[in-house]
Amino acid sequence: MKLKNIHYPIELIPIPEHEGGGWMARIPAFGDAYVGDGEDPFEALKNLEMCLEMNDKEVFSSSSETDSSNEEI
Repeated sequence: MKLKNIHYPIELIPIPEHEGGGWMARIPAFGDAYVGDGEDPFEALKNLEMCLEMNDKEVFSSSSETDSSNEEI
C-alpha cells in the first residue's frame, strides 16, 4: 500500500497485547506527531493517511517562515 504523496519511510510496529494489541504506523522523520493505529497494518496505514490529510499544511509546507508582507488586512 502506497500513501498518496508521501515520500518518507513508514514504520509499522506491532502493539503489544498488554497495551491493547494491533498495529501502529508512523513516519520516523516526523517523530510521534503523525501516527495511525489499527487492528491490522492496513488499518494503521489508512489512519496514518487520514492524520496526514488533516494536517497536510504542516506536513507538506515549506519549513521556511511565511512572509507576511503581502497579506491582506
